[in-house]
Amino acid sequence: MERKPYKNAVENEQNIIFALAEIMNTKPFHQITVAEVCKKAGVSKNTFYRHFENLSDIIYRSIGEINNRLVEKTYATESHSINDFITLVCNTWYENRLIYKGFTQDEVIYIIRGYIKKDIMEMYEKFGIRNSDDGLFFEFFSTVFCMFLKWWSSRDFSETPEEIAKNIKDYLCGNVLERIEKYL
Repeated sequence: MERKPYKNAVENEQNIIFALAEIMNTKPFHQITVAEVCKKAGVSKNTFYRHFENLSDIIYRSIGEINNRLVEKTYATESHSINDFITLVCNTWYENRLIYKGFTQDEVIYIIRGYIKKDIMEMYEKFGIRNSDDGLFFEFFSTVFCMFLKWWSSRDFSETPEEIAKNIKDYLCGNVLERIEKYL
């Protein structure tokens, strides 16, 4: 019997992440099993557990790693503008759209929102844009971001990152009330 070539650890981990994201496009997170992800990724359960503790670990680590890279990009930029930060976030989402497409389910979007809130708070503190104890501001800010990410994902990321960044900026800069009034 011919042995299959060994896939390296990084490739296995990526296959597992993308398998979960792809399955999540068609099935709620709570209905997905490790066996199902392993089959889709083409790995054994032993390989799965070498990389991840459980399915939730995949989401936390994947989103965490993406956000860590986002924070590094943010700190590397010379701009301290919130507009540039919003554009950077949208570009990061677009670059990772295959993962975010599956990870924007209702059950999981709260994890993403938590990371976004943390990133926004760190960015504000580092750049001294605003030192606020107003938790409601950061809740609103991160919720608006996630609302757009979920909407954009549902449209298969058909808009450009720049278009989404502009929409987020419009909502955050006061156009919200005008838009809400038409529903009241």
